[in-house]
Amino acid sequence: MKTASEEVLDLIFLSESSGQTLCAGAELGVFDHLSQGKARAAEELAAEIELDPGLLHRLLLALTSLGLLKETAEGGFTLTERGVFLRSDVVGSLRYLAMLEGGLEYRAIWERVPLSIKDASLCTKVRQLSGSI
Repeated sequence: MKTASEEVLDLIFLSESSGQTLCAGAELGVFDHLSQGKARAAEELAAEIELDPGLLHRLLLALTSLGLLKETAEGGFTLTERGVFLRSDVVGSLRYLAMLEGGLEYRAIWERVPLSIKDASLCTKVRQLSGSI
């Protein structure tokens, strides 16, 4: 059986859409403003971190669908055991890893790999041809 931390790592690495969702929550500081004990409404949280309440509510629902948050009957949100690992103040935090893996810069690097390999191969061919002249 996997630990909560291992389950979060799976979300980060095994699905681009879940990785992007985690990244958004981490970058916006959602996990740092929630706890396991006290439920908070999207409107309250949105006011605190200066976000649109409707859009934040949608993100909170997406994070809930990933098992990182729990929605209460009153419409508030709390962290699950998994979600705690995305806070910046816990030992073994995965917040920055989620931000790295889901960040635009990281994706941009990998998008360039095929072209870089082609360019390097072309340079090698040019060097080989120029050496034979």
